[in-house]
Amino acid sequence: MARMRRTEARWAGLLACVAAWVMLAAPARAEDQVPVPDVRGLPEAQARAAVARAGLTVAGVERVDAARVGSGYTPGSVYQQAPPPSSQTLPSWLPRGGRVYLRVVAGRATAPTTTQPPMPQPPVAPPVAQPPAPQPTAPRSSTPRTYP
Repeated sequence: MARMRRTEARWAGLLACVAAWVMLAAPARAEDQVPVPDVRGLPEAQARAAVARAGLTVAGVERVDAARVGSGYTPGSVYQQAPPPSSQTLPSWLPRGGRVYLRVVAGRATAPTTTQPPMPQPPVAPPVAQPPAPQPTAPRSSTPRTYP
């Protein structure tokens, strides 16, 4: 009798696990799926608002130093997001209330630390004096002219 109850309990536990797995692994209905908005380049506050308007939540924000990111990003702006934004070629959908992670540029953008020596300028030669231009002369004829 006790053996029978253990077997029934095992089967009940197995069925409960399978039912939970089916419910979690079952794809959500199409109306519960929302496209992931593209928030790259937006200030953090605007990015959070855009994610909220889409019906998603910002689950985490990582701050990355501007020197590591590069000079093309302004401090306080989003430069990466996960999952990637939805597009025509690569649709990215999450269930309503899904989590979006952001990477935000922190700090000030810094100039490169390497400096180059000034380029040497070629020497400037003093102006060269030009010889005077030849003056036009009358053509000589074979017959000498005499004047009175």
